[in-house]
Amino acid sequence: MAVDMRDYVEGILLAERNAEIMKQHATHMTELANQNSLTGIRNKTAYDRTIRKMEYELDMGNLINFGIAMIDLNNLKVINDTLWA
Repeated sequence: MAVDMRDYVEGILLAERNAEIMKQHATHMTELANQNSLTGIRNKTAYDRTIRKMEYELDMGNLINFGIAMIDLNNLKVINDTLWA
């Protein structure tokens, strides 16, 4: 019975370690999905998610002061659209 209990506890600990590794992978994948691979800057997916979050916070009255700036530095949009179309 002691061996069964030890195996059970080891299984739980292994599952916890695996879950933590998977959580780290998911976080990394989310970061990759929200950044432009050419420039490393947040992409439209990240922008859209941020807008939805800000709209929600505005509706809840939690967001009063904020600013948004969208700029195209050195025609990076043209380069990005050309190379990664």
